[in-house]
Formats: sequence, structure tokens, C-alpha cells
Amino acid sequence: MANASAEPVVEPAVERHFLLTVAYDGAEFHGWQRQREGTTVQGTLEATLSRILQQTVVVRGSGRTDAGVHALGQLAAFSAVTRLRAGGVRRALNGLLGDAVRIVAARDLDSPLDPRRAARRKTYVYQLHIGDFLPPQRRHHFVLAGAALDIAAMRTAAASLVGEHDFTSFARAEATRRGAVRRLFAVRVLPMAHGVRLFFTGSGFLYNMVRTLAAALLAVGQGRCRHSAVAVMLAARDRAKAPATLPPEGLWLWRVDL
Repeated sequence: MANASAEPVVEPAVERHFLLTVAYDGAEFHGWQRQREGTTVQGTLEATLSRILQQTVVVRGSGRTDAGVHALGQLAAFSAVTRLRAGGVRRALNGLLGDAVRIVAARDLDSPLDPRRAARRKTYVYQLHIGDFLPPQRRHHFVLAGAALDIAAMRTAAASLVGEHDFTSFARAEATRRGAVRRLFAVRVLPMAHGVRLFFTGSGFLYNMVRTLAAALLAVGQGRCRHSAVAVMLAARDRAKAPATLPPEGLWLWRVDL
């Protein structure tokens, strides 16, 4: 018979490794990456973890997001000397973080992880609102597209982007200095209530690439250019041939696969 007065087993404080799935509303932050000034998601997580664990904690993310950009599936890894397991870390973080950041899931790892290097594919979503004006409840999470869009033309244009290409035309110039070739596994155009979601799944993305690809597909949907124009933009390898980058508010880091 077990001794009813036995002390509960206490986990030893050893170096442990964790992987978090993080959701956040980018309207509340100056982007993911820590900065000297301005509240960021990475800085907020590090400060909160350091408070919980009573030590300096460095968090490594699966990718940067700009100010105003949101996430449902950002991955963040860190190591710390602690008795806590992943479930305890998640509960402690969600108890202290503000409503703009939630830890969706947490995992114990056997060794340290750099999510950015380990990521095999990422999915971003750009959300467009169809209507005469942008409703207040969507102002931080959608961009106004105006009247109904030509979904069929947008899907035809999207198909030309799938595969391995040089995406120089769709990225900020300084982001292409180390090469602009990326592989898109899928580009989907999915209608939703009073809007459209554009899904981009790829091996990696250049700075501003998704927002500029979304701008090109929006131009097709609005009838400002033919669907074949997107392939021409792609082949040109010239940023001046593609539309201006859309605002950050409509962009979401949807999912990261390791």
C-alpha cells in the first residue's frame, strides 16, 4: 500500500528546451523582433519568461513579422534551467501575458532548436475585405479590396507563381542581394464571408514578398491587369514591374512546419 504521507515528486532544475506556438495581434506591437524602443512580441516573451524563470531567457523565432502583421502559428524556441515542463511554461505565460499574445501550444524538446533554420515550409495568409468600406472590427486584420473580385482570374494568376522562381520583382531590393530564388508549394485564393483569403505556402519568403504578391493578385481580381500579367512580372525580375506593396494589417503568419 502506498504511503499516503509520501512527498510529491519534484522535478529537478536542469536545462530544458522548449518550443512554443504563439498567436498574436500585430496591431499591438512594433513587430516580432526585439528593439531598443517599442514593444515587440519577442521582447515581451523574453521579459515574461525571464520573470517566470528568474533568469535571462533568449527566444528564437521561426521568422520576423513587421509592425502590424499578425500570427496564428509563429514558432518560438528557448532553453532554460528550470523544474517546469512545457505545460507549466504555457500556463505561466498565458497567466501573465496580455490578451494580444497567447501561447497556443508548448512542447518539451530533447535539444536546442532554431525554428528559423529548422522550418521546412511556412504559410502566410493575406486577408482582403470586399465592400464599400472597411468595418471597424476588421480595420486591423483586413485590407479593403472594394467591389467583388474575379476569383477565377486570381486563381489562374496564382498558378503561375507555384514552383521555384526568382522573386526579385516581388521583394524589396536589399532583400535580394543574397539571392531571390524561392519555392512556392501552393498559392490558394479562398472566398470567405465578405472577403477573400490568399494563402501562400513556401520554403521561405523574401522581405515584403507576400504583401507584394497579394498586391499583384488583387490587381488581377480588380480587373486592373490580366491574369497573364503576373507571369510577366515574375519573369521580368524587376521590382518596378510589380505593384506597390500592400499594407501590413492584412498579413498573417498562419503556420510553420518543421
